[in-house]
Formats: sequence, C-alpha cells, structure tokens
Amino acid sequence: MRAKTFAEHRIRQYLDVVYPGLDGHMETVNAHEVIVTDINGDKIRVAYDRGEVYEVEM
Repeated sequence: MRAKTFAEHRIRQYLDVVYPGLDGHMETVNAHEVIVTDINGDKIRVAYDRGEVYEVEM
C-alpha cells in the first residue's frame, strides 16, 4: 500500500528500519500518528513531527 502523505511515508520507513519484518496492524490516530499492534496485541504509538519520527509512550 502506498503512502498518501509525507508523514505516513516517513512512519512506514521508520517501522521498516526499526522493526524489520514486523507483521503488524497500523491504525491511524491522526494525520501524524499511528498505533501499531503486533500479533501478540502489544502496541506502540509512532508519531511524525517536523521531519522527525519517534515513538510515543502509551
């Protein structure tokens, strides 16, 4: 699936680098944040802001 925004593109790049091979479900929170859930139900929130991508505590 292709990204529709720079934020989505950068978040996907981040996840591919930091969590290679992760088979997770990505749920959009807003235009700059997603929650990724793995097969165990563990979740991380990933955000994009001013060119930086980072994980946010949940």
